[in-house]
Amino acid sequence: MNRVLLALTLALGLAASPALGQQFKVSEQQARQIAAERGVVNITEIEQDDGKWEIEGRDKDGRKIEIDVHGQSGEVVKFERD
Repeated sequence: MNRVLLALTLALGLAASPALGQQFKVSEQQARQIAAERGVVNITEIEQDDGKWEIEGRDKDGRKIEIDVHGQSGEVVKFERD
């Protein structure tokens, strides 16, 4: 009985924490470089979420840029500039 409860607890814990099982091929440094290549000169926030790097920053003119970089391929899947 205890083994069943332990196995169930572990399974539920892993299911509730997708980041534990998710490996990004694109490193944070690579994501920063991809953002820089698209005009970001000052990154104000970078985080992993839902299989992608979400990057917020500013361009050389101070305009806000938001970029999402796919965590596996490095493809830019979102680019917004205010």
